[in-house]
Amino acid sequence: MNLMPDFEIGLWNAWLGMLILLIASNIPIMIRSGAGKRAFDVSFFTQKENRVKNLFSAIYFIALIYSIFVPLKPGTIWFYVGLVVFTISLIFYIVAATNFATTPPDKPVVKGMYKISRHPIYLFHDIAFLGVCIASASRLLLLLLILYNRLHHITIKGEERFCLEKYGNAYRDYMNRTPRYVGIPGGKR
Repeated sequence: MNLMPDFEIGLWNAWLGMLILLIASNIPIMIRSGAGKRAFDVSFFTQKENRVKNLFSAIYFIALIYSIFVPLKPGTIWFYVGLVVFTISLIFYIVAATNFATTPPDKPVVKGMYKISRHPIYLFHDIAFLGVCIASASRLLLLLLILYNRLHHITIKGEERFCLEKYGNAYRDYMNRTPRYVGIPGGKR
């Protein structure tokens, strides 16, 4: 892995994976028209959470632009491991997005992938992003992913606060039996 790998524009660059992730983020909209509004509604965010959301969005945009210039490493172990990580994560991401889109808006999403993680869309998006980092052997993309992920965590807490207000004890019970990402269930993780 290089901090600054070969810097060249090409068809087989890391932007392919990043673009696929960007397109996949619109799955809820494609499945159910109201799901997109629900997925992208951040009206409940505090001012700090909105600033953080704008910052992690900017970091993702920077990563997307940078990925245009980062070649994938076909024929290397980095490429094959990254491709496997990306593909498996993308499949789980699509399943989680489908679970989200097919849940009525007046109910918390607790089915499918949401049984193993309260935020499987974020979890599998970030793991797929990690697959792109590995396939391109780019430490700079990895650093951008880490920054993106840490900032995203702040807004996830805001989403959970909103879900507690909207769904009450049903969401609190869900928090107690399902981990935020992976691991031990409970609201503080």
